[in-house]
Amino acid sequence: MLGYAELGRSASDSAEKDQALDVIRQACQRGRSITRGLLTFARRSEHRRDIHHLADVIAETLTLVEIDLRKLNITLERVIEPTPAILCDSGQIAQVLLNLITNARDAIGRDGGTIVVSLRQCGAYVELAVSDTGAGIPEHVRDRIFEPFVTTKGALGASNTPGTGLGLSVSYGIVKDHGGDIRFETEIGVGTTMIVRLPINPPF
Repeated sequence: MLGYAELGRSASDSAEKDQALDVIRQACQRGRSITRGLLTFARRSEHRRDIHHLADVIAETLTLVEIDLRKLNITLERVIEPTPAILCDSGQIAQVLLNLITNARDAIGRDGGTIVVSLRQCGAYVELAVSDTGAGIPEHVRDRIFEPFVTTKGALGASNTPGTGLGLSVSYGIVKDHGGDIRFETEIGVGTTMIVRLPINPPF
């Protein structure tokens, strides 16, 4: 960032200055994303749990992303079944959903596709799933996909979109703290489904 700032100061051409500023802006955004992820790890013990219907959390979260997805020619589908209210931190569950949708968006890329967000009851659990028609998760990272800083994006993976490798690890921690589990089903060239299960009656 400092190098590009100096370059921008010394450049006489406005286009070159703009290019330097763009690089600085991207670096700041990436740093902010990493910092937010690390702060989530640090604050994981702070619980603000109450009784919530996940359908309401999903509806509010999808409102934030639907317009942006439409601009990318990505169709957003909802398959929401009635489920019992559960004890959870709605902000953290919304963050998990946003992380999964962001990954699905990036996996689909610029050619457009479909993201399906579904909700159902599965025995003693409420199951939230996000499916995409993207590239699928490469086999060499599947065993480590929930580890911090492991990414399928940018230079370290198949996507053209840079990633921090914190989204899934943060989501994993949040789900585990809620007494739930998270897994995935994927096929190269077909897509990925991320499945989150949260207990209706958590053991805490």
